[in-house]
Amino acid sequence: MVPAISEILHKLLDLLKNVSRSVEHVVAKLFAVIRTATKLARSRIANFRTRVLLVISHLLRQTSQVIWEILIKTGKFLLITTLVLIGIAIAPSLIYWSSKLLYWGLKLLYRKLVSLRKAYLETERIKRLEAAVQQHKRDEEKRRREENEVERNRQQRLERQRIAQLSRFQNWRNECQSVLADPRTVKGFPQPEPLQCDDTLCAAKPRCLAICPHELEKLYEESGLDSNGYRAEYYRFHPNHASLCQIPEPYRLEASKTANEINVVLRKFYERRVK
Repeated sequence: MVPAISEILHKLLDLLKNVSRSVEHVVAKLFAVIRTATKLARSRIANFRTRVLLVISHLLRQTSQVIWEILIKTGKFLLITTLVLIGIAIAPSLIYWSSKLLYWGLKLLYRKLVSLRKAYLETERIKRLEAAVQQHKRDEEKRRREENEVERNRQQRLERQRIAQLSRFQNWRNECQSVLADPRTVKGFPQPEPLQCDDTLCAAKPRCLAICPHELEKLYEESGLDSNGYRAEYYRFHPNHASLCQIPEPYRLEASKTANEINVVLRKFYERRVK
């Protein structure tokens, strides 16, 4: 700003110098015109009154031109000087308000950038949260599928075990039926496959059966026998059955106790489903 003001002042000084030179030139020209007019008046016009009028009119015309030029240059000088003074007067205000506007503009820009950054960070946080939720859902779904697969495999394994147990149970029933069909050849009563019982007191009880009554009851429950089947089983293992009485003496007592334990289990089904 200061170099611009000094440049304007230099231009004003140059303008003043030009105006002063112009005024000197005009004055010199005026004197020359007066001398020329005087000479012309003396040489060409004899009448004194006419000569004076011509000189006066010429002087007035030249003077008016000089005055008009002076007024124009003076007006230019005053106009430029006024503009320069106004510029010098309002320059501090312009600088102050320009700095104010720049300050508020930068402040608004900073706030806008801060709000945009917050919005961006919030958007990124929401995206990360949604990604975490989706990943959690995928993990949960994968875990459920794995648990369902494990449970399905367990159920299939248990079903295969149950089918195998029922098959062995049926083989045992068939073997008992074959043994009791020819009791004189018995040298030992067939035993069902022993299974693990959930009752801890059950293992402490003395019995002839290799399997506990609870598991034997479950096997009969799952065997799918109808009322006639339960009736036949009940009478087959009755302690007073004729076949048991025909078993040789060394094995009769054990067979009778084993049949009696089986008959106790079958009595529940007989009383509930047959009677």
